[in-house]
Amino acid sequence: MTAYQTIPVSLNVTHNNRALVVGGGHIALQKIEWLLKFNMAVNVVATDVREEIDALAKAGTIRLQRKPYDGLDEGLALVIAATNDESVNRAVFRDARAKSIPVNVVDVPEMCTFFVSSVISRGRLQMTIASNGDAPALCRRLRKEVEALAPPFYQTYVDWLADARSRVRKVIKEEAKRATILKHMASERVANQLEQLPKEARQDWFESELAAQMAVAETDTSPVGTVYLVGAGPGDPGLISVKGLRVLASADAVLFDGLVNPKVLDSISPSVERFDTSKRAGCALRSQDEINDLMVNLAQAGKTVCRLKGGDPCVFGRLTSEARALAQHNIPFEIVPGVSSAIGALAYAGIPITDRDAASVFQVVTGHESPLKTESRVNWQDIASSKGTVVFLMGVHRLTDIASKLIANGKPPETPVAIISHGTLPTQAVFETTLGEANNPSIAIPDMQRPALIVVGDVVRLRRQLKWYR
Repeated sequence: MTAYQTIPVSLNVTHNNRALVVGGGHIALQKIEWLLKFNMAVNVVATDVREEIDALAKAGTIRLQRKPYDGLDEGLALVIAATNDESVNRAVFRDARAKSIPVNVVDVPEMCTFFVSSVISRGRLQMTIASNGDAPALCRRLRKEVEALAPPFYQTYVDWLADARSRVRKVIKEEAKRATILKHMASERVANQLEQLPKEARQDWFESELAAQMAVAETDTSPVGTVYLVGAGPGDPGLISVKGLRVLASADAVLFDGLVNPKVLDSISPSVERFDTSKRAGCALRSQDEINDLMVNLAQAGKTVCRLKGGDPCVFGRLTSEARALAQHNIPFEIVPGVSSAIGALAYAGIPITDRDAASVFQVVTGHESPLKTESRVNWQDIASSKGTVVFLMGVHRLTDIASKLIANGKPPETPVAIISHGTLPTQAVFETTLGEANNPSIAIPDMQRPALIVVGDVVRLRRQLKWYR
């Protein structure tokens, strides 16, 4: 396949907005409709045209010439050839090149001096996705995904930001302070707040926030950054939330745990500072106090910090320690929930954590309590008497001990048990047994890699019908 060297640019058609489409079929109609979105004066040359194109001509929306192609007029901003006649397409390309007019012959990349992009338009905010014409279906999908990340109110939001930029440049003399203010006003935190407010309250809130930021800038106070405590989900990189993805994309620094899929980090800029806070074989690269201090120091330096954790940060994620440290230093922070492995890994294994017949309640229990505790806080009698689902996180190495305690406290030995390793990943593995068999120290469990969890309850039986992920 020939490689094409392209430069992504936006064409200013303010002074010459005339475009020509040669062809009258379905593809030509698509290109006509695309051009009309940008207020182009569209001329069409074709012998036969679809009814929709004829209707546009009769309504005066486009100018239609029912004739064979016989050359190009002067003053065209661009030309698109969309016929099924190769000789006509080649003639259009040749004539356009001779007159230095940008030309696109649909589905023939070697006869294109520009490529039609998928466009997301929010007023003056324009985002384009292009593949040099090689993967239009992928471009259409990505356009829809980006549209979801840029809600319609961004059309007004970008107007406010443009006005704010003009005002800030007049009032604030220091470039660094101007950049800090404008970065904040375009941040995920401000955008998210605006999105959730009623339409009629958005502009007043934006104005008050801008005024507050400008007032701070006129003092000698250094701005403090925000820390986001974000759940990355159980493994599948597609399970991070939209807000989590937005925060990750806007962060200046990321502190990530070992349970975070490295693919989640692939999307962030190389300029973003990265700090690995993983544990290796029970040994932490950084102590919890060091992690807390690092977050505080980065935020006090004015950086936006993403503290990225596997699963949900509130489920056995030491969130309390980190949030408390931030609060003690008056560092603003937000908690962005994630999909816990206690739910996500079960779903990928075909095991619903609740079922109207099998389990109306569920419990999530740590399988690895802090060694600093003088006594266990797990109420084994309460867990064993539950009629619902029990999920043990980080406890596979204690499987026999867990089974023994549950049986000793009255849980029937025939209760189904599942062990899920690498939940939601392509390497996911599921091993099914019973509580009685798990109580045997010599139980033959396949060599399952961590992270893994244990599911106890009748919902495990549903996997025979519901398993879907392979």
